[in-house]
Amino acid sequence: MYMRKISFNAIRYGLVLLYFYTLIHKLKDLGFLEENLRKSALLTDYAPIVKYVLPAIELIVIVLLVVNKFALRGLYMSFLLLLSFTFYLIALNNFSFFEGCSCGGIFNAMDYQTHIFVNLTFIVVNVIAIIIYNPSELI
Repeated sequence: MYMRKISFNAIRYGLVLLYFYTLIHKLKDLGFLEENLRKSALLTDYAPIVKYVLPAIELIVIVLLVVNKFALRGLYMSFLLLLSFTFYLIALNNFSFFEGCSCGGIFNAMDYQTHIFVNLTFIVVNVIAIIIYNPSELI
């Protein structure tokens, strides 16, 4: 029981760190974010809006994960966001001339396979946190 509590909270706050890291990098250079979004055939027309909506969604996920009352909702939203990012990355790299992402920081330097592996790892870890969730064990 104690190990589950430690594991759950480590995953939860690990996801918070992930989203905070990418959020800071996106906000630090919104122009770069928009430029990368415009290169994507999927989001070209929506880049001016997405460059604000995406960081806002990441911030909402962070808040949900940190506030105990909303932690499970935050995990579900995180799961959906990670799935969306992964499908977007797969589509971008398989059906577009532009290869890459606009995640920011170290993620921009990753090759396609590494980025997909990292995303899938976070998805699995996110699912584990949802499975072991117990509201009485939140810190």
